[in-house]
Amino acid sequence: MEEFDDKTAEHVIQQIKVILLRYERKRNHEKITKTELYETLVAEGVLKPHSKESFDSLYEYAVSTSLISERGVKKFKKRKGVKAYAYTKEQLNQLFEAIDKPKIAIACYLTLICGLRINEVCNLRLRDIDLVKCEVAVKNSKNSRRKFDGYGKDRIVKFHPELKTSIEKWIEITGDTSEWFLPSMTHPSKPMRKKSLHEQYRQVLKTAKLLVPEYSVDVTQKNHGKIKSFKIHRHRYYFHTLRHTYAQLWRDNGGDRDTLQKQLGHTDPATTQKYYDTTEQQISKDIEKVFGKAEHPVKNTITRSANKTQTDNSDLEIARLEYEKKKLELEIMKEKAKLIGLKNEEQMQIIEIRE
Repeated sequence: MEEFDDKTAEHVIQQIKVILLRYERKRNHEKITKTELYETLVAEGVLKPHSKESFDSLYEYAVSTSLISERGVKKFKKRKGVKAYAYTKEQLNQLFEAIDKPKIAIACYLTLICGLRINEVCNLRLRDIDLVKCEVAVKNSKNSRRKFDGYGKDRIVKFHPELKTSIEKWIEITGDTSEWFLPSMTHPSKPMRKKSLHEQYRQVLKTAKLLVPEYSVDVTQKNHGKIKSFKIHRHRYYFHTLRHTYAQLWRDNGGDRDTLQKQLGHTDPATTQKYYDTTEQQISKDIEKVFGKAEHPVKNTITRSANKTQTDNSDLEIARLEYEKKKLELEIMKEKAKLIGLKNEEQMQIIEIRE
């Protein structure tokens, strides 16, 4: 809000209304995303480039004060609380045993030892791999400001010297046929497509029996002028799971969080912190550490309480038996009283007859 004066803010809000109205009048009442709204304002010269933060502030203010309505803005409902799964040792064995293509195997291997993203391993050049220093130069990678900066982020990822043998063998096989680490089968002068790697990896997951459905999402989209609704099935494991596995191995073996952030190329430390959140294994270890001591006061208290409960139960059982005994004695006394009463009646009848 500070970057817009009142006149400019009023003009931007008015143009937002115009754009939203334009979409509402379209066929099937199409909606626009917040990002598309911002990019449209920039394209029409209403906003200057690199003013996304100011736009976001103004947008939130306009919505909160009801100056604009979000009715025409498309919202994405993200599935919250979805766990970032990682492969176990047994699953990794299943996975690599199911791979029958060397290119897929080396792509998975490099991702697992360096924590790369799928687009990073596909766009990797041979000259970006230094087997002497045991490092990989990742260039033009993920960047939230790519549209405005025109380029991604660069970083250096190191790996252990003992893990370079497979990479050396793969480079010997490919030779000088291409500049790419994963050249395309049809066009060696181009890198392997991300979609191609994804589809082949999906088949590997199916063979390894790791293509596990997690949940489904209802999707509605326009195709050739017709609105179609269908379901998209989300699975537990993807190629990106190898990156999660790398992060988990790093954490489980005592790796530093800040170093992991640099290796993974995270801008926000909170993104890396999720790998250091408390695990079920850590909870079990902490429970054993806190409550598993032989002379722990809590344990002793629990033992005494258990013993006392057993004693109380014994006392209760004795009291119950005493009650049953008293009850039985009372019944016997009643029966005796009846018998005595009958004898008295018989004696009275004999006396009456004699008289």
